[in-house]
Amino acid sequence: MKQIINFIFTIFFVLWFLFFLFQIIFESFGTFLHNELGVSWWLVQTIALVLVWVLIVEVYIKILIWRSVKNSLGDVLPVEADLWYKIDHQELERYTKELQSLGFIHLMDYTYTSPSFDGRVRLFSHPKEFCFAEVAQTKDIPMFCSMSCFLEQRWIVITSNYSAPASIYALNRRPRDLRTQKIETESAEVLMKSLLAFRQPMQANLNLEVIQETTAEFYFEQERQAQLQRQASVARKSLTWTLLEVLYFSFNPPLEWLGEYAKIKRQRAK
Repeated sequence: MKQIINFIFTIFFVLWFLFFLFQIIFESFGTFLHNELGVSWWLVQTIALVLVWVLIVEVYIKILIWRSVKNSLGDVLPVEADLWYKIDHQELERYTKELQSLGFIHLMDYTYTSPSFDGRVRLFSHPKEFCFAEVAQTKDIPMFCSMSCFLEQRWIVITSNYSAPASIYALNRRPRDLRTQKIETESAEVLMKSLLAFRQPMQANLNLEVIQETTAEFYFEQERQAQLQRQASVARKSLTWTLLEVLYFSFNPPLEWLGEYAKIKRQRAK
């Protein structure tokens, strides 16, 4: 109930502030445009609305989203699997056995200290293929598996059987994070084959080496760097454009994101 009240209060405040800004811009700046420059009133109103939109969306709301991204994870907190509540232990055990049969080693179980992250994660690494796997479940998301590997020059290849919402997809994309998405029922074996099949030609095309690290410390450092890059991306990117992307991805769910790699492939194909 408290969250609902806070949400209603926030919406009311934003609408009031929006009307207040419109009145100020329209009465001062708008009067000058109309009286001194002869600009029509409908154009003055349009300019005022655009300026208010920029102030609200591109400044105020962007700051809120930036802070949300900044505080979305917090620090890593190790946890015991036996203490996981509301977790599908049968599915967790199935994923664990399958990953271990593929050569993965269980590194640790953890969560994040941020109150906004209500979930648990089991982390694995592969000592021969130098890739990582996560089995995760949150309050609102059923258990899923994702795999990733890190290459030189901050290139990352990720595959997952989790279908991310359009808003997350639009905000979290980065030029050198290459992602492929499989259906939710795909096994860990299929994910690993997909990851390696994607990684090998990419290495050859870009002349990159896989970073041969398999420790949890290395993985979390990469996650920390990725988080900083997401913050920078949110700060740079137009939120209006992001909202249009969210709308587009809602109707056209993407199965892969090739980022900067797609541009390089097109240039070399010419």
